[in-house]
Amino acid sequence: MTDWTPVTKSLPLENYVVLITVQVGNARGTAIGYVRKGKWKSEVLIDRPDAKVIAWMTFPEPYVW
Repeated sequence: MTDWTPVTKSLPLENYVVLITVQVGNARGTAIGYVRKGKWKSEVLIDRPDAKVIAWMTFPEPYVW
């Protein structure tokens, strides 16, 4: 199982799509994002310039039945 990694600890590889935890004010949510040239990119960050990525994790393995 993959755990969340604080962005203060490390960042994912460049252009590698991951799950991100985004904070806006006191609210937190999860989105999909990636790092390009040292900056986070995500639809959430485009819509909310005051949003801040605080953690990331790789996608979990898909469900197998």
